[in-house]
Amino acid sequence: MLKRWMLLAVIAFGSILSWKSPALADPALWVLKDADSTIYFFGTIHAMKPGVKWHSDKLDAAFAASSELWVEETGDSDKAEMFQLVKTYGIDPHHPITDKLTAAQQARFVKVSQVVGLDPAAIDKFRPWLAATMLGGAVNGRTGFTSEEGIDHRLEADAKAAGKPIKCFETPEQQIHVFADLKPEEELALLTQTLDDVGKGPAYLLWTATLWLHGDVERLDKLLSANMRGQTPALYKAILPDRNARWVKRIEEMMAGKGTVFIAVGTAHLIGEDSVIAMLAKDGYKAERVQ
Repeated sequence: MLKRWMLLAVIAFGSILSWKSPALADPALWVLKDADSTIYFFGTIHAMKPGVKWHSDKLDAAFAASSELWVEETGDSDKAEMFQLVKTYGIDPHHPITDKLTAAQQARFVKVSQVVGLDPAAIDKFRPWLAATMLGGAVNGRTGFTSEEGIDHRLEADAKAAGKPIKCFETPEQQIHVFADLKPEEELALLTQTLDDVGKGPAYLLWTATLWLHGDVERLDKLLSANMRGQTPALYKAILPDRNARWVKRIEEMMAGKGTVFIAVGTAHLIGEDSVIAMLAKDGYKAERVQ
């Protein structure tokens, strides 16, 4: 099975190397307005290949009209602080990951780690949530998708160049606690789901990026959220709806003020039945898709 997966990965990897963005990219953009407030919502993906053309005229116009950029958490976080947080909440050498897995899961953990270039013995000392993060990042890097080219990162650079303030919905510690505070069974569910996603090979990234570039929010919702929502509802609630609800409170405070704001957060937060957009609608704030 591993040889078969690796063959599929090689084929898909070749597709990604030659993959180009569509001539007219149209990632999803929403707008919410009242008499004196305008908020744009742009769903991002956190890794992208260099050189992909994802800007559109309507996106650039919305960004130019906005006085500030809001993101989940800025890429300018103090690296020493992040290292200490990861060390405190992500390392657990006394409780190896493999002790928490079935024999079949252990074999999959080792194989997937090796395929993406990580030492399974090293990440065995991590907590499951951190191992999941490392595995996801490793497969991104090996396929040419990098966080440096991630849409959030590029928008932050654009905001700095334009002198726009960058504000965050979460601090680095709050983001880490989203995962570090998961129950043990939820952490394991995150890891096993990541192993499944990584095991789908580079074609999974290619398909995600293609749907995102075309603004296909229905299929993106199925791809990014539906499995988690159905199979691991507690994990889904912690990662998406709970955070969305906190952000909605901040957004409604923005609407009580005035001005134009550009919000760029992961696409999964803006699509589906528990999204920021859906929660705002329940409170009487109807965001419209920008055509």
